[in-house]
Amino acid sequence: MTINSSKRQCAICSSNDFSVFFKQMYLIDKLFFDLVRCNECGIVFVDPLPSKRQREQMYSRDYFEGNKVSGMRERGYLEDRERYEREYSKIFSTLSRFKRPIGKLLDIGCAGGYFLDMARERGWSPEGIDISEWASSYARGHLGLPVYTGEIFDADLPLHSFDVIHAGNVLEHVEGPSAFVKRVYDLLKDDGIFVVGVPIYVNSFLFYTARSITKFLSFFQSKNKGAALTVLKLNKLKLDMPYHLYEFSPHLLKRLLEQAGFTVLHTHSYIEYPETIFNQMGVFYRILQFGFITLDFLSRVFNFKAIHLKAYCTKKTITHNF
Repeated sequence: MTINSSKRQCAICSSNDFSVFFKQMYLIDKLFFDLVRCNECGIVFVDPLPSKRQREQMYSRDYFEGNKVSGMRERGYLEDRERYEREYSKIFSTLSRFKRPIGKLLDIGCAGGYFLDMARERGWSPEGIDISEWASSYARGHLGLPVYTGEIFDADLPLHSFDVIHAGNVLEHVEGPSAFVKRVYDLLKDDGIFVVGVPIYVNSFLFYTARSITKFLSFFQSKNKGAALTVLKLNKLKLDMPYHLYEFSPHLLKRLLEQAGFTVLHTHSYIEYPETIFNQMGVFYRILQFGFITLDFLSRVFNFKAIHLKAYCTKKTITHNF
């Protein structure tokens, strides 16, 4: 079904020609939210957009203490620091290939501050921003980090002052991704590095495949199957809140970054095994486990882009060997 909207423009190409991608995907305050796709560029996004009050409500203490922030993990953010640190270590390792190891670093969507804490231990001068009052208070109170509560547009930050800006799994949450990336561009030094990570699951054939598989496997009985379907964003009996306002693909992320003036230096795609699936037994879960393992193999062997994508960008072209 095609939607012609004069009230809302596509965040990537400014078109107002949309089609329904997935009806009644999310729910908050008894209001349903659809996913729609731009017929011009292909970006998928939530319609209507949640209000600012609703977005602030979604990122309460429960979001971080539960398993929402972990996505496919059984443990919450506060319980899973070790796993986050393994991921962050890879980021610092990659950054060391581009420039000197010490500088001024900004983490947008810093949550409780684990990435900033690791940066400080490595000699960086860290600052953070997070929309969640609880998360930013935790970073300030428990870790002693300079973290601002709010959005990147609200913070009084000096232009062209940061050597590295990191936004891990943040871009899909913001109301205006184009304005967000341009703001990052203005805050970054001329030779600075922007590290951005996004999920690329929903806006891909993988989502269609998961829908087909789960329908085929619906006859298998399992008391925990609902949790697995929730992880795959396919549990119609337990709709989630619209945390992800936009669903990117690799070429759409690259297009957005280049529109803002960035040059993409390096991308890295990876699979995150969902604990709510891999910690279960039964035919239903065995088939899903095999699917994730196969996908991981394809991504490693053929550089297949799936599930999560991380990009390293700069304002100007720099030649690096990998």
